[in-house]
Amino acid sequence: MEIHIFTDNDKLKEYFREIEGAKDFSLTLAPVSSFKNTVKKLNHCEMIYLDIDKMDEAEIKKYIAYMSRLEFVRCGLIDPSDSANSVSHLFHMGFSDYIGKKELKAGVTPQRIAENMQFKACHLPPVRSDGAKLRAIKAPNSWNSIKEGKEYTFSMLFLRIDRIKEMKKNFGHKFIEQITGKYLGLFEKSINAHNGKLWNWDINKGVALFPYNENCGDIILSGYRFIRDSILFSAEYLHSPVKLEFTIVLHLGNLEYHKRGETGTTVSESMNLLYHASELMAKPGNYYLSQNISPHIPGEISDLFIEDGEFEGYSFMRMKKINPS
Repeated sequence: MEIHIFTDNDKLKEYFREIEGAKDFSLTLAPVSSFKNTVKKLNHCEMIYLDIDKMDEAEIKKYIAYMSRLEFVRCGLIDPSDSANSVSHLFHMGFSDYIGKKELKAGVTPQRIAENMQFKACHLPPVRSDGAKLRAIKAPNSWNSIKEGKEYTFSMLFLRIDRIKEMKKNFGHKFIEQITGKYLGLFEKSINAHNGKLWNWDINKGVALFPYNENCGDIILSGYRFIRDSILFSAEYLHSPVKLEFTIVLHLGNLEYHKRGETGTTVSESMNLLYHASELMAKPGNYYLSQNISPHIPGEISDLFIEDGEFEGYSFMRMKKINPS
């Protein structure tokens, strides 16, 4: 198997010494500047690692977005400074490996690469347009019937508090901690009221799961109320000096369930789509529905949603009058 490391630090090779000496692997180091020209020629399940040690946050995000769209290679990040905000988030974006300071010091072994190969297929399924044709797997007694490691259908709700960096700059880190802490409590209360569970949360964003049933419309309505009442949440509940903005993406799909805290091992095309859409498609302050769940829009708010194009083979609808620009 070919392993390509893109780094401007020649000393990084010593941490891959075992790989270099293994007969089943071929190791190549190349400068970061050659990354895109090299990667676009790879299509045989190669493993690629990008060293992000000298990059700023904007550059890292740009590379992550690019790598998440690569179909015919496995991707990993090398992060000697542990600068990544959310490691589990990377795996939902389709990455196969993350090597931080601790992992780098321990050295990368052939066993680690073999585990990466088992963890993730070398390419994603072809772009599809049959997203609405979902093979629904219900849990007869809702959460009481859901077993660890089994596959079920869930309404998957991604929510993000936007403009965090701007607010942190203007009001300070303590303000952000207080706001996000209060909002997380409000979010969980709303989730629980609709028989949902918070699946993960990272600073200002997270995913909630709701076992599938014919009442998906209630969840769509709940998301609508969050957007509609955001100014009241900001002023009356959170006591924020500014109106908070939220991004919501709602999708209906299948997932092998693992409880909160153990979600990094979950591999799901549906969850990957949710994360890709939220990071690469969704504009701040908007509410999106995938084609899987849009047929469940309650009649009283159906005229508020408009077609918003396709993403990764799925059509999406967006709620009007949120972000006209």
